[in-house]
Amino acid sequence: MPFIFQADCYCDSCGKAIKNRILAECFPEDAARFQDEHQYDSGEFPKWMDSDEESDGPCHCGSHKDCLEAETLSDGSKIGALLSTNLTSDGVEYLREMLVENISPPVTEFWKGQFSAYGTIRYDIVVGNVGRVYSGFDRREAENKFESYTAYVETPGRGYGETVVMFEDGELTDEYFPTVDFITGEDIV
Repeated sequence: MPFIFQADCYCDSCGKAIKNRILAECFPEDAARFQDEHQYDSGEFPKWMDSDEESDGPCHCGSHKDCLEAETLSDGSKIGALLSTNLTSDGVEYLREMLVENISPPVTEFWKGQFSAYGTIRYDIVVGNVGRVYSGFDRREAENKFESYTAYVETPGRGYGETVVMFEDGELTDEYFPTVDFITGEDIV
């Protein structure tokens, strides 16, 4: 059960530790008031927050690397506990942008595993001298683009005779070579 306190979110263990620290330092009348969440503000004392609530991006414990339930990343560094994997549509878009930017590869790797239900694999379709014709997270759309461009490179025009390649998270997964030589117009054997 995560907590909200002073405009930040905390895991269960860190939230309880903050509560205990404040209770040990406060006046008895405040301690009594803190027993009823309707009697205080989350700026004064941690309040319970619903872990099923959607957020506009990945939400980690505000204690960061000092979190009592910290996640250890692939490079050995630590990050605050992940508080929820429920995202709003804006949260999904933000997550995908962060995965593309890949500012912190260990965090990106962690998020890919935790948020895989949201389609976190990036697909890119590149056509020879045309360039990138698709970049996104929709596998079906990427496959449709790949198929349509395999016909495109067989037809005289800018992409005629060019290869079509598909990448998943930067790894080559499919490649199409035209069946007609774009210079001679003859079938390639």
